[in-house]
Amino acid sequence: MLATKKTKESTIVFLSQVPGKGKSTGYPLTIDFDGSNFMDGRNVMIYVPQQQIRLPKDSVINNSVYVIDSRGRVHKQKIDGNFADGNKAFSRGKGLLPIRTNT
Repeated sequence: MLATKKTKESTIVFLSQVPGKGKSTGYPLTIDFDGSNFMDGRNVMIYVPQQQIRLPKDSVINNSVYVIDSRGRVHKQKIDGNFADGNKAFSRGKGLLPIRTNT
């Protein structure tokens, strides 16, 4: 979302496999776009649509995981999916959905 409250779709051309340095848990990425609508020094929000969520097998107990809501409360949530390559994978709409947060 731009400072003008408009949106801009683009393509991620690079996404780091490891988190960035410092206190941030973000992953460095590069996006291919025309920056003429951006103002220097402004923040943008980026949403990355996900087709599938993968969790480590050890984090899933009896088809349940623990999630934290936007208020910091912990909830046990049932999920449905299949194990592949040591991970529990499931599609959007089948169990756990990603939560958007503003950082």
